[in-house]
Amino acid sequence: MGEYVLGLLPKGTHEYEYLISHDTVANYLQEVNCEVVAKTGATILNPITRKMGEIPSMRTNYLLMIKKNKLE
Repeated sequence: MGEYVLGLLPKGTHEYEYLISHDTVANYLQEVNCEVVAKTGATILNPITRKMGEIPSMRTNYLLMIKKNKLE
């Protein structure tokens, strides 16, 4: 949608085989002593103004808030 319909992103930006789920990102972050403290879905609310917003679904686009844990 953002690439071909709205023209907000360069064509070819999203390639399915390269997409990473939020669970995979969280697992990688744990390996480097970080944790996810908040997560939400993201979408374009208004394509004309390009206003973004949060939504419950994290199926396609997501935002993560990460905290680096202190080493003990």
